[in-house]
Amino acid sequence: VVRTLTDHTGSVTGIAWTPDSVSLYTSSNDKTTKMWRASDGKCLSTISYGDSVMDMQVGCAVCPKTKSLVSISVRGDINICSAGANAPTHTFRGHCKQIVGLAVVGSRAFSADYSGLMVAWDLGVGSSDKTFNGTGPTTSVCDVAANSQVIANVGQDGKIFVTQSNTLSYQKPMLVKGGGVGIAVPSAPSTI
Repeated sequence: VVRTLTDHTGSVTGIAWTPDSVSLYTSSNDKTTKMWRASDGKCLSTISYGDSVMDMQVGCAVCPKTKSLVSISVRGDINICSAGANAPTHTFRGHCKQIVGLAVVGSRAFSADYSGLMVAWDLGVGSSDKTFNGTGPTTSVCDVAANSQVIANVGQDGKIFVTQSNTLSYQKPMLVKGGGVGIAVPSAPSTI
């Protein structure tokens, strides 16, 4: 262990590095996200999201273009925070169930909730004018991953949907025995 970061008072639910690897963000059940300097572990900023159990932060990612934090709450809010900010600059809402997967590519984010709803977001303005179409996941999405060409999601039912990011049209899913828990795609575009 090189360093232990101890400022959170609840479980840490997500960790995301900035593209330059100089800083990292953490999200926590203590209803905060924190930005840390990687070289010495100093907490550079803390953002509090409220006092309700629904304000617990359950995951985070970093927007590679802007280095902004993208954090998700139990409520289903997607919070966008500029580097070093002390409050969200934008909060997007579009899920009625808990968000279980989030992937950020460029200035776009893709989120999925437990009911199977997938949403494409333009991080500068909120929900995109493009929506996923066709027959996609219906329940139990577990994770989402993306690169500049595809978005992939997996469910507990073992269905893996790989969708082209330029069309957002679902294709016939692949099926893995035993169901899925997590998924990854190559960071550089390739054939899946």
